Amino acid sequence: MKRFISKTLLILFIIMFFTIWYQIIYSIGCNFLCEKEVLVAKSDTDYENMTPEELKLAFEKEKIRVQRIYSSD
Repeated sequence: MKRFISKTLLILFIIMFFTIWYQIIYSIGCNFLCEKEVLVAKSDTDYENMTPEELKLAFEKEKIRVQRIYSSD
C-alpha cells in the first residue's frame, strides 16, 4: 500500500512538472511566433480645427458618453 501511494505521488509530481514546463515553454515560444495584437490608441480630438457644426456634434457625443458613465453607477 505504501509503495502504491509513493508511485502515485511520484507520477503526479512528474505530470505537474511537465505541465508547468510545457506552459512556460509555450508562452516563451508564443511570444516569438504568435502575432501580436496591435492596440489603437484613441486619438485626441482637435477642437481648434473643427467647424462649429463639428464642435456641436462632438460636444453632444461627449455629453452622452458622460451621462452613460454616471448612469451606470
